[in-house]
Order: sequence, then C-alpha cells, then structure tokens
Amino acid sequence: MFDVREHMAEVIEDTGLKQKFIAKRMGLRPQQLSDIVHKRRKMEAGEFLSFCEATGTTPLKFYAKAVKESGGE
Repeated sequence: MFDVREHMAEVIEDTGLKQKFIAKRMGLRPQQLSDIVHKRRKMEAGEFLSFCEATGTTPLKFYAKAVKESGGE
C-alpha cells in the first residue's frame, strides 16, 4: 500500500521551504504537520491536497515522483 507520508519529507526538502511555513499555509500547527510526516498521525485527503498546494505540486506529480524514487512503476 502506498503511504504518502513516506515521501513528504523529500518534497519539503526539495521545495526549500520551512516545515513551519508549509504548516501555516495548510492551516495546521507545525506540530501537526510534524506528526503527519513522522507517521504519528494519519493524514486526511483534504490535508494532502493542502500539502500539495502549499508545496507547489499536484497530487499526480507527487505520486509520480514518489513512485520513481521508490523504484516502482
């Protein structure tokens, strides 16, 4: 099963944005985003869409990059 949380840290690093800034753009507290990224909290679909918007990507681009980096097809 594909877990988007496994690839969020890479996306955050690639953007060069601070996690605190991304959390604010998502409407979350920084600790909430940290809990999601570190798999201490589940992520709702709307939060994933907000994450994509906040990091300047789309769900499709996020998925394609994650699959490519994990060696899948």
